[in-house]
Amino acid sequence: MKKIAVGLSGGIDSSYTAVLLKEQGYELIGLTGIMSDVSIGKAGQQAVDDARMVAEQLDIPFYAVDLRDSFKKSVIKYFENEYRNGRTPSPCVVCNPSIKFGALFDKAMELGAEQIATGHYVNVKQETDGLFHLYKGVDVTKDQSYFLCRLTQEHLRRAVFPLGGMCKKDVKAKLLESGLKYVQRGESQEICFIEDDDYVSYLEEHIDTKCLAGNFYDENGKLVSKHNGIHSYTVGQRKGLGVALGKPVYVTKIDAVTNDIYLGERKNTLSNSAKVISISWLGEMPSVEEPFFCDVQVRYRHKPSKAKIDFISVDEGMVCFDEPQFAIAPGQAAAFYRGNELLGGGWIG
Repeated sequence: MKKIAVGLSGGIDSSYTAVLLKEQGYELIGLTGIMSDVSIGKAGQQAVDDARMVAEQLDIPFYAVDLRDSFKKSVIKYFENEYRNGRTPSPCVVCNPSIKFGALFDKAMELGAEQIATGHYVNVKQETDGLFHLYKGVDVTKDQSYFLCRLTQEHLRRAVFPLGGMCKKDVKAKLLESGLKYVQRGESQEICFIEDDDYVSYLEEHIDTKCLAGNFYDENGKLVSKHNGIHSYTVGQRKGLGVALGKPVYVTKIDAVTNDIYLGERKNTLSNSAKVISISWLGEMPSVEEPFFCDVQVRYRHKPSKAKIDFISVDEGMVCFDEPQFAIAPGQAAAFYRGNELLGGGWIG
């Protein structure tokens, strides 16, 4: 029987992942990654203690793995640089291949594990073509496949997703039946290394944001007012702009060269196309000699929309949507789907 490492947080999803695999007879080890200084603060230490509590109840070895150096280099620096450049980052999309299924799995291998399991509500299956394919989970309200769009065959080969065929309510019920003590907490925040998700305060503390100040302009190019920094805004933002133009306005464009931010009506945030760069595929790469048709998701919680990709090169393409899309923000990930199958993704340029 395989030895599997389980990424533990002490919460519902990871706890039942461990319970289920234990019931199936696998040899398990529990791992919790310490990603940042927030992870070793009071709340972070509590999360480690919660995960250890679950491991002790299941009588499996537990390790808290210090990944702060790797996480800072690959995720935090990326996050800070994207905001410096007027872009909207997707830190979880970077973290999954480089940290969760990268550095954390490397530690799992050192401990003798062959695979790593997480509480993602997705399914991975090796099909008749010999390749591993990734599908959305049964519970579409919990779908996190978007954040896995930069994984590769090597990542999928080592991944186990026991909850893919379950709904969240059933996971809760089964965990209660098991008698395991766990921690009832809210859904995981996307920016795990920033307390309270206050990313603006974080950036103002960690990078020089004074040089990011600039001007607001309306859709006609008229100066509206000054702003304190492009790091505080994203394309499509309406609330918190601090301007009054007599009608609702949204951020339509951020110019990182001049630090100018352009405002307009909602219709001005709609776009039929977007350039996508650094495209990668979970499985076989399609031919770049002809258009590729799929559904494209441009941010988390966005419904994938029908589109055509005209390739510029092997890793760049122009995505053309059948219908205009709201607030396509440079820096966000664009995930490619065919039905419920995640095919790959790239970065919106």
